[in-house]
Amino acid sequence: MRKPFRSQPLLLTCNFFRTRGASLARSVITSWCLLFCLWAVWGYRAAAQAVGDPPAASPPSPTSPAQPRPDQIIVAKINELPIFMADVEQALERHLKGRQVDQQVRTLMIAELLRKLMEERMLVGFIDQWPDRATEAEIDKVLEERREMIKTKDPMADLDKILQKAGMTLAQYRRRLFWETSWSKYVAQKTTREALEKYFEDHHQEFDGSQIRVRHVLFRPVKNLDEREFQRLYDRALAVYQQIQAKELTFDQAVEKYSNGPSRLQNGDLGWIERSGPMLEEFSKPAFGLKMNEVSEPILTQFGVHLIMVTETRGENLKKFDDVLDKVQVAYSQMIMSQATEEFRAAAKVEISPYIPHYEWGTKKLHIPDPKLLQKTGK
Repeated sequence: MRKPFRSQPLLLTCNFFRTRGASLARSVITSWCLLFCLWAVWGYRAAAQAVGDPPAASPPSPTSPAQPRPDQIIVAKINELPIFMADVEQALERHLKGRQVDQQVRTLMIAELLRKLMEERMLVGFIDQWPDRATEAEIDKVLEERREMIKTKDPMADLDKILQKAGMTLAQYRRRLFWETSWSKYVAQKTTREALEKYFEDHHQEFDGSQIRVRHVLFRPVKNLDEREFQRLYDRALAVYQQIQAKELTFDQAVEKYSNGPSRLQNGDLGWIERSGPMLEEFSKPAFGLKMNEVSEPILTQFGVHLIMVTETRGENLKKFDDVLDKVQVAYSQMIMSQATEEFRAAAKVEISPYIPHYEWGTKKLHIPDPKLLQKTGK
């Protein structure tokens, strides 16, 4: 049986809130909680349709059939908690920020963003079961603080009018405050300066200014994106990787013979990169996990399948713990979030529509829907 290709998660683009001078726990939670809470609010829309079934729409006009709206189409459920097509489209818009991408890249992004949204729905379930979750009294207190904060900035401003303009009800906003407050408490229980310092030491390359020089062999799609093409690319990359490991082929030879990216003219050299850029996260993360002259297993990005080699390092320990405390807090809180997701994952009931690109649950096997299925939903 062929080994399926592997991929690393695409990095969702977030704008983290900064709270310098605040307590350690508050600084951790404000970095990512708001984004998560917004997604959680969207996910609580009422739903009656089964996963993937085209919903009942209003009667069609005599001239053209009515199409279901994105906020009516359920693309996945986690323990009956729905994710709508509108949720995926909104996440995609935030990620692209107006950039235009081809259909192959868009398909990969949709699959990855749906996986991310499903994990976040799991966090909803996790916090609902946590004994120390926020009480109604705590939410009332936070709500009053928010009202006062808005009035302080603008005496004429009114929270209810702001929510109305944003298309959010007070009940939805209270739900969002519930997640903020609950996760604030949860992360605060897990976070100490000692824990953050240890995390910094264990992952220093992510924060201390380290740079690596990388080369790669790129196996790029030459046909339309589908599961067969991805499997073909992965199989070829895996075979080349195995030849390199067996010393039947050098990395230089692999670049010359197989790479079809622009860097082939520079012997696969991509220059110096930092952990936080300029390369995509799914490329940088495994690259920084390599030893000198070690070759990675096949890595999937939106550009194709890569074999990566690190040839030089420089700049270690340029930054100290206190210099990058904010970044360490963000990364540590994300680790806590991942741990909570894994804890809830085992018992979760998962349903995914066949009408949307997605990874089979618990695997990195990509499913791309048949165009005939897409016609059924009018997408």
